Amino acid sequence: MVRIALGKTPQKVLSTLNHVAFKDDRIILQRNGKDVAAIIPIADLKHYEALEDAYDIAASDLALADAIAKGEKTIPWEVVKAKLDLLEFAPAKKAKRKSK
Repeated sequence: MVRIALGKTPQKVLSTLNHVAFKDDRIILQRNGKDVAAIIPIADLKHYEALEDAYDIAASDLALADAIAKGEKTIPWEVVKAKLDLLEFAPAKKAKRKSK
């Protein structure tokens, strides 16, 4: 795995991104000799997000099974959304500017 000091990164941004994208490598960014961030290929990110989603679903399923086993009442998602006045996951509409 390649490590790059952050002070040198601005001059090497394009070559660094190309290295990650086309060589399927990961790059660690360092500040003062310490690892602070990473640049990873999109395929890796998608894989990590899928793992996180699977973990979240499994944790949710366990929590639901535990609540049911204890005889606890569950609240349907639609009821929670209504109580919190949540809208569907849609982008907010931009306000139109009035022309002068």
